[in-house]
Amino acid sequence: MVRILSLALLLFCLNSAGAQAQWAKALGHKSVATKLQLKPHAVTNMQELKRQFKANTRLWDTAFAFLATHDLSKIEVGNYPLAGDSCMVKVSYSTPKEPQAASWEAHKKYIDIQYISVGSESIGLAPAAGAVVSKPYNEAKDVMNFDIQAAPYYEARSGTFFVFFPADAHRPGLRAADDMIRKVVVKILAAP
Repeated sequence: MVRILSLALLLFCLNSAGAQAQWAKALGHKSVATKLQLKPHAVTNMQELKRQFKANTRLWDTAFAFLATHDLSKIEVGNYPLAGDSCMVKVSYSTPKEPQAASWEAHKKYIDIQYISVGSESIGLAPAAGAVVSKPYNEAKDVMNFDIQAAPYYEARSGTFFVFFPADAHRPGLRAADDMIRKVVVKILAAP
């Protein structure tokens, strides 16, 4: 039993070290992001993250600096403009939704970094391409909705953030186990 637990711990450490190395390699060792205590979830499209980061390094470093310099478990609810309309943060404290109240969505103009600093929620992720559109794109709100029947869901909790690119349909805010969640959403202008 001790050997099994030791092996499991070793595999976890190797996986965490591998994720850290991949994260540092993707963004470059000089990026503010590599100093974050937070890491991207394993489902993050690292190639697209690297491409977007290189296209808008200043915006991404601004966003990551905000995440690194604020106590995200206690930050006040509200909106925090970081770089005009190009990068902004919205902090909410709310009750997660039941499945029938949560919609699939995607954005064309902005990339979402979503982080749960208190509590946990379930988030669905699926390709937007080929999905059935249930509400057409609303340019003013930068959102379109989908009807997606089968997709994987992941638990979002403290320590790991999700990055949703324009090609990603996502269904955030679903109840996992907690009654209340504090959520930090960073919107970053997507590079073409």
